[in-house]
Amino acid sequence: KIQNIARAGGEAVLNAAQGNLEGWSMVNTKAGFYKPHSIQFLGVQAVDLKSFPITDYFHEAADWIENIIKSGGVVFVHGPGKKGGRKIEAEWFNPQIYNFQGISRSATIILAYLIIKKNMRLQDAITALKKHRSIAPNEGFMLQLIELNDDVHKLLKTSTIQK
Repeated sequence: KIQNIARAGGEAVLNAAQGNLEGWSMVNTKAGFYKPHSIQFLGVQAVDLKSFPITDYFHEAADWIENIIKSGGVVFVHGPGKKGGRKIEAEWFNPQIYNFQGISRSATIILAYLIIKKNMRLQDAITALKKHRSIAPNEGFMLQLIELNDDVHKLLKTSTIQK
């Protein structure tokens, strides 16, 4: 509920499953829904399919989350899940991020944020996030996160063939 977000100090919501495609587990909220409550909004129209290019949103979402946090805000990241969220706090979340629904799209966005903005390796980011909630990015999202990790950390694929 929006009142719970405001009460918890939430100043921003990232909907990692924005849209109204029937049968695709989308959450049809837009900026206008949060504006009367002075809550900033970013919508990512991601479909939970391994072929979906969620990587197209990694940098935009990471920049947006970082800007909210740097201004002292609290970010709520969600997908279409049914269970209540748990507060995620650690030294790399300043001051905090809530991942309050969803286990694939929302988790993927948070993992990308940790890789891009906190310079964490993918495995470390997964371990840290799993301490706070169950996550299960789909296979395609994991491959995109691996590519992001390799790019950010300059992990070059070198040939083992001698010239």
